[in-house]
Amino acid sequence: RTWNHSQEGILRSEPICVNVETKSDSGNMTEAEIQLGIWVSAQYLKLKELLTHNSKPLTLPWLPLLIVKGELWYLLLASHSNGITTLWSRHLIADSSTLTGIYTVISVLQLLFQWANTEYRSWFKDNAVMP
Repeated sequence: RTWNHSQEGILRSEPICVNVETKSDSGNMTEAEIQLGIWVSAQYLKLKELLTHNSKPLTLPWLPLLIVKGELWYLLLASHSNGITTLWSRHLIADSSTLTGIYTVISVLQLLFQWANTEYRSWFKDNAVMP
């Protein structure tokens, strides 16, 4: 039994809420987006499975995704509706090779942690039922 689409160690008992793909400076962004798309699609399927045991019809939440390509950090959002997972445009968060960029990345990560611990956790606890 697991809360996630992964059977890996701690990921079995702690729900994933932000997927991260890393690439080297020369890494392919399209490949990174495809990998995130595969992961988040599997995550939405698992969430739907956890919700089928719940009698309330629900909308699945938007999920944040991160791509780290060298020092560049990007944010994407995923949504799922009518059986289709959509990745929305990626936005450059910051370049972590600069001090300002490092502080920006830390700030965004703190916001994502806050969202995960409040909004997502609340939604998950209220709606997901372990099969």
